[in-house]
Amino acid sequence: MKKLFFLIFTFSFLPCLIFAQTFPLEVTYPRFGPIVLPSFTEPDEFLPRYIDYIYQVSTIAFSILALFSLILGGILYFSSFGNVSKQIEARERILSAFLGILILASSFLLLRSLHRRFTRIELAQLHIPFDEIEEGVWLCNEEMRVKDPYLSEEVKRDVYFSFEQYLYLKELLSEDWKEQELEPKIEKVVASLIKTIREKCLHFTVSGEIPADFRYPSWLYIVGNFGAILHTFPNFKGYCGLPYLVSGKIDFKSTYQSANQAYRNFVLGGQLQTSDPNLVAPSFAFEVANLTLPKSTITLFSDFRLNYADHLLNGQPSGPYPQENETTTITFYTFRNFHEDLPSQYQQTTSTCPRLSDPFEQSCLIEINLNIKDYFGQNPVQSHQYSLGTTTFQARTISIREKWESIDLDSCYSFQIKVPQEKEGNSWVVILYPPFQTVPTTTEEVLTKPFFWCDIFGESDRNLENNYTSYFCEDKIRQKRYPCVGPVSFLPGKILRIEEKRY
Repeated sequence: MKKLFFLIFTFSFLPCLIFAQTFPLEVTYPRFGPIVLPSFTEPDEFLPRYIDYIYQVSTIAFSILALFSLILGGILYFSSFGNVSKQIEARERILSAFLGILILASSFLLLRSLHRRFTRIELAQLHIPFDEIEEGVWLCNEEMRVKDPYLSEEVKRDVYFSFEQYLYLKELLSEDWKEQELEPKIEKVVASLIKTIREKCLHFTVSGEIPADFRYPSWLYIVGNFGAILHTFPNFKGYCGLPYLVSGKIDFKSTYQSANQAYRNFVLGGQLQTSDPNLVAPSFAFEVANLTLPKSTITLFSDFRLNYADHLLNGQPSGPYPQENETTTITFYTFRNFHEDLPSQYQQTTSTCPRLSDPFEQSCLIEINLNIKDYFGQNPVQSHQYSLGTTTFQARTISIREKWESIDLDSCYSFQIKVPQEKEGNSWVVILYPPFQTVPTTTEEVLTKPFFWCDIFGESDRNLENNYTSYFCEDKIRQKRYPCVGPVSFLPGKILRIEEKRY
């Protein structure tokens, strides 16, 4: 009997443990109604289901054997009249069969009456160590997502957990994971996504060059309170298009008490939608524009608007930002040195100076006043309705604006940033663009004409002729380029260790 048990254990149980991680399941196990062996290949998922399958099949087998023994004892009893020893043996067989069936049935019913889970064999789900994706900007050559095998099996279709969904739920997931309140299955899917992102994407925490393998990225993801600009040429030159900026934040804590339910709704619901046609759900994931153009360098900066948004949503800022009662003035000048060496007639906002590209005049200087509240509405925190598939919910939302001004100075040789006081949080990112020109129709025109070229500054500059801005306009008579400024984007923030530009 011991040898038989050993052989059964060896040939049915151990091979699964040895080869489950290396080879897919090749044996077709019988199905008994709802009793079927799930097709899990991970050992820690396969083992408890395999044991449960063996337990349930064994229960059915023992019941059949007991019934067969009962029938066999009855046949033996009625066929052995006149043979007392055979009748005694038959009665013992029938009694043993009845006793076996009684013990099996009563133990099963007793355990089930105490608690349904007592009749199920399950291994404890172990939590895996907490992990989260690093803050910064991630460039990826494809949309980042991983399949959730658990929900896919439950709903009988393939469902995925994406990087964008992770960024929506990052705070909720992190809190529950640290407290071991997140389901271990969800932990595994999130950990798989994080591993995939680290393997396939490129991470930036400062400005710099983009390696050749990521010169044509498809997606840009912002993790944390940052913004970015991608440049076509090395040394932060060439076409850059619009900056990648987060347009708002959603407080999912106001909707979900548990990350487990939030995760399930997002994975099964798909894309986050809003019922307001004038509102686009803010996102931290961006499809990269102009995939035919290479991206050689990236400028990364802290976005203080997002720090202020965290203050409005949670009452606690996640970083510095300009104070609400402080106004910063940025002034653009036609000539160098902020007009300090020119007569007073050129130092007034009403003064006029000649333009270089045409016979008209322009303002000698243009002042722009900026306040952190300019980026938010009168009532910045509002409740909006969102939907995930068939699920709808309300969530506190804060929308964040961008600040653009058409300066249109031709020429513009200097600009000055005047903050109320020098302190952390009172720094600004100023993105200069050339005056609007004819939209290029070919890749060659995009690369050679200053359409949506840009130059990025984090401090005042007395002579823009020493910067990339000096390539924005051209004096065809003198065959010389000079600095000029068209639209300008302003935002409170700090450029992160941008390399020194060489021209």
